[in-house]
Amino acid sequence: MNVPKKKSSEHATAAPPLSLYMRLRRKRLLRALCDYPVYDPPHRREERLLSLEQAAENFEYFMSVRQQRLAFFQSWLQQHFRVKIEPSERGVRRLNRWANFYAGFLLYHSDDPSAARAAYFCYQQHWTADFIGCNVVFDMGIALGEFITIKYPHLHWDFDPVYVSIRRARDLPGGESRLSFQRPLITGFKNGDMKEYVLEESYLICDYRIKYGLTICGGLELDSRPDKHLIWNWLLLSFKRAAKDEATAAPKTSFFEAQDDGSLPPRPRSSEFSALLPPGMWLRRRRLLRALRDYPVYDPPHKKEERLLSREQAVENFDYFMRIRHQRLAFFQAWLQQNFRVTINSTERGVRKINRWGNDYAGLLLYHPEDLNAPGNAYFFYKHAWIEDFAGCNVVFDMGIALGEFIIANCPNLYWTFDPLSEKFPKSSRLLKNLPGMSFWRAEISGYDSLTCTASPLHDIYTYAQEIYIYTNSLAGKSKFQDLILKKSATNRIIYLFIQAIESYPSGYPPGFKKDKSEKEYIDMFDELADEESDEDD
Repeated sequence: MNVPKKKSSEHATAAPPLSLYMRLRRKRLLRALCDYPVYDPPHRREERLLSLEQAAENFEYFMSVRQQRLAFFQSWLQQHFRVKIEPSERGVRRLNRWANFYAGFLLYHSDDPSAARAAYFCYQQHWTADFIGCNVVFDMGIALGEFITIKYPHLHWDFDPVYVSIRRARDLPGGESRLSFQRPLITGFKNGDMKEYVLEESYLICDYRIKYGLTICGGLELDSRPDKHLIWNWLLLSFKRAAKDEATAAPKTSFFEAQDDGSLPPRPRSSEFSALLPPGMWLRRRRLLRALRDYPVYDPPHKKEERLLSREQAVENFDYFMRIRHQRLAFFQAWLQQNFRVTINSTERGVRKINRWGNDYAGLLLYHPEDLNAPGNAYFFYKHAWIEDFAGCNVVFDMGIALGEFIIANCPNLYWTFDPLSEKFPKSSRLLKNLPGMSFWRAEISGYDSLTCTASPLHDIYTYAQEIYIYTNSLAGKSKFQDLILKKSATNRIIYLFIQAIESYPSGYPPGFKKDKSEKEYIDMFDELADEESDEDD
């Protein structure tokens, strides 16, 4: 399976050349890597494509070698770089300093910047020769995981054998979903949804050093990024989460642990997440509130989470959506032009304008400091009317309409539907119908050649707005998430969804994607997974 290359300014077709000083560092690292042991699980294939039995065999292999690999990694650092790491603040800071100098070279591949990602997550290349650095990245993740479990013994290694949803199971290969499905991770939290994806975080740290540590990148001089303490800061956050979880008497309510009607109980402001807006955001919020005064309310016939409706009621809601979607899109375009001087259309340039506007205002559409769950309860479950404090839900919804219509304008065979799965995936559909907050029977886009591929702009836009609120529009978010990889992922979400949908047309798969199963085998696989998850729920 091929991972599509990223189209970014940093990674165009080849990585920028290294300076002389950087080449000397890389030469020293390559000498040290000559005899580094290769991580060789029984099934060298992206974990999400393995059967449960194969994933379990890989995990057993991991558990049998992890202590041995950690010991080798520690002695290797000591022997070649005189760096002694241990589960202490001093030891972690030493690892952090070493990573600032060398971590980027572990994944550096001048001819094809995406090759290391494909090797690390998808095992497209054996972890030898040009890709031997993947072993060190992996062992650095083991070290981070072991440091967490030593400090908090109630946590332990495991692998995640449960799909949270069928939609997430279809995410792009190569770790894009941040789930590291069926790859070892740290779990054991009382909050069952909380996990530490240490092997993926280790990769992201090294990838960060490629972008901001090896070359002049984006006009920023070598090593000039403010965050040179990625490992230490991330580990501190992990410790804080673990300590808070350890002190919690009962599991927290998560998005998938809802009340009887699927909605979430009130989540008041806490000391961990102050919900205070950064300086300057109040002026943006005031401007947005003025613009929202006369915004039309989305008013379907049945204001209840769509999965709980009868099929006839869901059809009535969908018919209402189809009747007014063009009218709402036209109003949204005029509203942006009148209040923010932003002109949007179905071109990539027009979608980028939505993305830029959303980076400034989308999080403020969901601003509700007294109850952080209230906007989601309003948007997905209709617990609150979309007026006054929740008027922003109308704009979020219309952003989803705009994204969907612009995708359809560029892909003529695509169309809106409300139930693209039930006919071909009856078991998976029954499973999704029991999951709150998954937008089941809410309008989405279908029409790709593959029946397994759909787009859900109404759902994805809310996720984007929520990320913007958490990571950029709050003091807590700015202080906790300075990792620019995460921030960039959030702030480019709309244009990424647009380009992904168009590049996947008409097959439904990204360019270069090689199917290893027939369409019928994919359908059978999804229904088999749905059966397994239903059995676990029972």
